[in-house]
Amino acid sequence: MQVSEKDVEEIISTFKIRVNDVNDGFTASKELKVYPVRTLSRPGIEVYILDSLEARALACFPHIVGETFIRLNRKLSTKAAEAIVNVAGLEEWVGYVVHVHVLRAGSGYMISEGLKHELGRVTDVYIRPLYTENRKSIEITYSDFSRMPKNAGLAVIIPDTVATGLTLIKVLNKFAEEARKVGSWIDTLVIYGFIADYGLERVAKEAKRLKTSITYFFALEDVAALAGNYYDMVLYGPDTSQEAFKPLGAITHHEILRECINYYVPGLDQPGDWSNRQPVLFNGNTWEKVDLLQHLSKSRETIETILQRYSRDTWFKKWHKRICEAQIKAIKALEERYR
Repeated sequence: MQVSEKDVEEIISTFKIRVNDVNDGFTASKELKVYPVRTLSRPGIEVYILDSLEARALACFPHIVGETFIRLNRKLSTKAAEAIVNVAGLEEWVGYVVHVHVLRAGSGYMISEGLKHELGRVTDVYIRPLYTENRKSIEITYSDFSRMPKNAGLAVIIPDTVATGLTLIKVLNKFAEEARKVGSWIDTLVIYGFIADYGLERVAKEAKRLKTSITYFFALEDVAALAGNYYDMVLYGPDTSQEAFKPLGAITHHEILRECINYYVPGLDQPGDWSNRQPVLFNGNTWEKVDLLQHLSKSRETIETILQRYSRDTWFKKWHKRICEAQIKAIKALEERYR
């Protein structure tokens, strides 16, 4: 199925998708394109969107979980790492490149493997931020900075899903504190993963406060629009967390939208529950087996709600219904497997 150009333009208009904010892309590695985001980049901040078949699949298909999810991220990481190294000039930082594993979910991006393939030598550090029960604050429950390079400026790469940016800001401050203890500091910062516009701006501000020389953001497929629940990261669609109709539109290139629109359920959270799409999670002490049904069932229920609430709206097309029904069918098949 290929959505007509007329419908694409109508969706862009209805949901105010910011396709004019992004410059044309360039090929930075095999089967991956890099799109500079003109309107978010400024001195000390560079924002890029990465587009590949693997990233599209992760963003558009919530039924991708378990070992398939890890394989896709691993394949994507080899392409993304080459692009990141080239754009950010990380080959000049060999020996001082630090990869931060934000436990439990961040390691699922698998970018550490891709970076090691490109650079050979990358230092891994670990940190687990956790919201308190009342969700009013974030605590660090585990960290291991024992391999931190000493007395040097560092190129720090953090793969993470950035919605509000609060968790990442906590991680940045803890990292900066530990680096100072050994005479080091963050010179170049690289953020990679699914990233919302709201969280990006907050993290950029914090990076500037920490006096990083330059911060790079590499967002998968789009710089997402953040829903009113401060969780869902949307390419386009209604804000399903609100009772009244509220359109959401991401920042992305027309070429990317032209591909993703054929599969994406409008209003669906692109990364989903990133932790619960992985087969196992390291918590700092042990590996935990994941209940994949949590992510799958929540995704299916959300798609069913979207169908129920919006299928009579004028913007909702017959092809939207076909996409929703195909996604529900795929998820149900996996729910049966994992029950």
